[in-house]
Amino acid sequence: MDFTTCALAPVVLLAPEIERPFLWNCLGEAFNLDRTQDTLLQQACESGLRDGVGVPLHGPRGNVCLVTFAAGDGHPDPRAELPKLDVLAAQFHSAYSAVGRSENDRRTAAVLSMRERDCLQWIARGKSSWDIGQILNISENTVKFHVKNAFHKLDSNTRTLAVVKAIRYGLIGL
Repeated sequence: MDFTTCALAPVVLLAPEIERPFLWNCLGEAFNLDRTQDTLLQQACESGLRDGVGVPLHGPRGNVCLVTFAAGDGHPDPRAELPKLDVLAAQFHSAYSAVGRSENDRRTAAVLSMRERDCLQWIARGKSSWDIGQILNISENTVKFHVKNAFHKLDSNTRTLAVVKAIRYGLIGL
C-alpha cells in the first residue's frame, strides 16, 4: 500500500474524529464512507485482515497518533479486547515517545502529590471519580481536580495514558 492509498484509508482519515478504540468494520455504520474507502476496507478483509482495531491517542496539544491492530480468522472477538488494546496502545506510545529522552528527564518530569497518586492508583483499579471520592472521603469534584492536575503534570489527556505514565515513572504500582 503506498502513501496515497494509506492516506485515503478511512481508519487513518477518521481517527482524529474518534475518541475511543474502534473496530474497522464498524466505520461504515458511523461515517459515510466513499467508494474508495469502502473498497479499501473490503480489500483488507479479503486479504485476511478480518478483525482490525484502531486506537486513536489524542495528545494534550491536539495531535493524534493512531495505533492499529489486525488479526485474521480464528482470533477471539476483538470487541471484548478493546479495553486491553486501549491500554496496550497507550503504553506503546508512551514508551515510543520516551525514546531519545534521557532517563533523568522522564523521572523528573512528573512530581505528583500524594492525593494525585491516590486518585491515579484507584483509576488503575477501574474506579470512577465518584467511587474514588467515596473511598478517599472527598468530593467527586475534588477527585476530578486532582486527576486534572495529574494529567497536566504527566502531559496526558486521558485516564489510561495518565495511569500508564504514572506506572512507567514508578509513581504508582499495579
